[in-house]
Amino acid sequence: MDEPFIDNKHQAEINRQPINVEKILRKFINQYINKRIPTQNHRHFLVMMGDDYTHSVPDSFMLNTEKLINYLNKIYSGVINAFFSTPSCYFKAVTEVKNFTPGVKHDDFFPYATKPHTYWAGYFTSKPAIKGLLRKTSALLQV
Repeated sequence: MDEPFIDNKHQAEINRQPINVEKILRKFINQYINKRIPTQNHRHFLVMMGDDYTHSVPDSFMLNTEKLINYLNKIYSGVINAFFSTPSCYFKAVTEVKNFTPGVKHDDFFPYATKPHTYWAGYFTSKPAIKGLLRKTSALLQV
């Protein structure tokens, strides 16, 4: 989740919700649910949240994730049931679906992108000696 919930000035008032809650929920549903519905034959969605640097401020990340789950369950009650889970619980639920046939991925996951136009191509390479040599020779060429 890129955008935190922005609380109202009078948040202490009963039943107030953050100003941008609808926008965040729509973005979340479109990005993580609607785009994946046509690609799978079940209605369970595993959403892995965060990246390498997300947990450097864990309190705000967890607070916003809890808010996201609570607002999804409150506003979309009966349609969406969001909760913290584990991979084993997810796979157990998915394999219990009738006629489920898991897909098989035969290639790797690279190039991997964490943001638009930022690809990790070459992150893992089979030529570490060449990378080391390039670093050493590049240092010689710098002024």
